[in-house]
Amino acid sequence: HYVEAGRRPWKYRNGGSAIVAYDHWMEYPRVCAHRGFNTIAPENSLPAYGAAVAMGAEEIEFDLWAAKDGTIVQAAAAAVDNATGAVRAIVGGRQYETRRGLNRATHLRRQPGSALKPLAVYAPAIEYAGWTAASVILDEPTAFGSYKPRNAGNAYYGNVTLRAALKNSLNIPAVKVIEQIGVGTARRYLTNVGIELDDRDWNLSLALGSMTYGASPVQMAAAYAPFANGGTFHAPYFIEKITDRDGAVVYQHRDSGTQVLSAQNAYLMTSLLRTVITSGTGTRLLAANTPVAGKTGTVNMAGGGNRDAWMSAYTPDISIAVWMGYDEPDSAHRLPNSVSGGTNPASLARNFLKAWYADRRKPDFTRPEGIVSVEIDKRALEWRGQPMLATALTPKAYRLTEVFAANNQPTKKSDVWSAPPSAKSFYVTHNAQGQPVLMIEPASEAIY
Repeated sequence: HYVEAGRRPWKYRNGGSAIVAYDHWMEYPRVCAHRGFNTIAPENSLPAYGAAVAMGAEEIEFDLWAAKDGTIVQAAAAAVDNATGAVRAIVGGRQYETRRGLNRATHLRRQPGSALKPLAVYAPAIEYAGWTAASVILDEPTAFGSYKPRNAGNAYYGNVTLRAALKNSLNIPAVKVIEQIGVGTARRYLTNVGIELDDRDWNLSLALGSMTYGASPVQMAAAYAPFANGGTFHAPYFIEKITDRDGAVVYQHRDSGTQVLSAQNAYLMTSLLRTVITSGTGTRLLAANTPVAGKTGTVNMAGGGNRDAWMSAYTPDISIAVWMGYDEPDSAHRLPNSVSGGTNPASLARNFLKAWYADRRKPDFTRPEGIVSVEIDKRALEWRGQPMLATALTPKAYRLTEVFAANNQPTKKSDVWSAPPSAKSFYVTHNAQGQPVLMIEPASEAIY
């Protein structure tokens, strides 16, 4: 792969402003090659590299956001094989300018914002604390001691399900969930999927992606992969094996993975994150024209503008994470408010997936055994604050089908609808014109 890629000419878009994957990806084999060894990259890395180059094939208008001093907006991305953890492609920045310089796909540590919510909040709540896609959280202005997070636009929606909270990236429900399950539980899951934490990351703001150092695109892509593969985390890697000049294998990558989610809960997370794409903040990925799930992330700056924008997405085969922002953000170097994880980073992820699946079968996510579809009562969610089974009295407009693990589904029937009791008595008489009149004596307190 190293030799073949080195022979391929690449043309830059718009006079040199294209995103470049080539040399950042090849640095790892190059280090070993200089020491007299032959390196073999994971299978399909070169095709994925080509897909990474295609990320910038459409106009994303990076140059519109150059700062007044000429500093350009940067971007980075990583694609990881869900089944093995093999890094298929990386984009380390817009240009490869310094040999062994900053590779943003691997060296970058930036706050993921809401892209961390599935990892820090919802996956551990489902796996460790028995939450479901229909669990209800009260979304209203809430102070957690001195910590006073807000929803985007200061909009609040009352009782919302976990699915709605994640789809709309609501902040208050996310913080309430992590408060209930415990920050230690969130840290446990994050550590299990390779997200490095500092000792200072022991606060509720972790729910919203606030971290001392942050995460890299490679780490974020690998951390999402268990949602796609049935719940197994594989540490990301670049080199399959190394041989000496005589062909003897001196290193062979081996990793059986670590189970971090049940297959059922991994599927529930995928179901939730597909809603983000179909009707939430990640709808730009619909144009990838393949089954995909994911989550956006946007980190705001005081005084306006955004510091970081993320799109983490995955198909059954591959997970991708895209970051966009300035290397050294400040008041003069910030993304405009119009740029969020759901805009340009989502477009880059879409371009990668379109190129990756241009000549491949587009697989769909597989529903494992132990998942059931249950019809619940929407009005009970609002009035009772819990998922309750729809009954014969539940109107069609208030029936909602949701997926649950078979061993963790609602059993209580909705009690918000009731037929009125029978009338105490009724009889027929006649009015002054001789016309029949039906007289009904209602039961006490009945409403007809």
